[in-house]
Amino acid sequence: MTVLLSFVLVASAAGAFIYLLSGYPSPEVQSFTVSSNETGQGLEIVSNASIKNLGGSGEVTAQFRILENDRVIDSRERTFSMANDDTRIVSEEFSGEGFDDVGLAVYAPGRPQLIQDRSEIVERIR
Repeated sequence: MTVLLSFVLVASAAGAFIYLLSGYPSPEVQSFTVSSNETGQGLEIVSNASIKNLGGSGEVTAQFRILENDRVIDSRERTFSMANDDTRIVSEEFSGEGFDDVGLAVYAPGRPQLIQDRSEIVERIR
């Protein structure tokens, strides 16, 4: 009886966790490209990201980051609403000097903190 009760509790907890996750957006980066152009005032950088929502409807944030020596020196973020299975293309432009890399973090700010995904994709500027 104890084994059966334990199994029911574990299955209920797993079901509740899956239900909790399914109600929030689950954004995923499909592609991320960065192009740069040398100008008289420094670099002009254009970054494009394709983001797909695999979860529920809600707000999604895309944060573009300019990095120098692995430190964020500038960042810009866009927050927008996405429904399940939506795909969105987001672009951002930066200009200046001293850039090493461009990073992108995509996450759903409404999700509980423990299951927010703030994974970063970094692309080196050529």
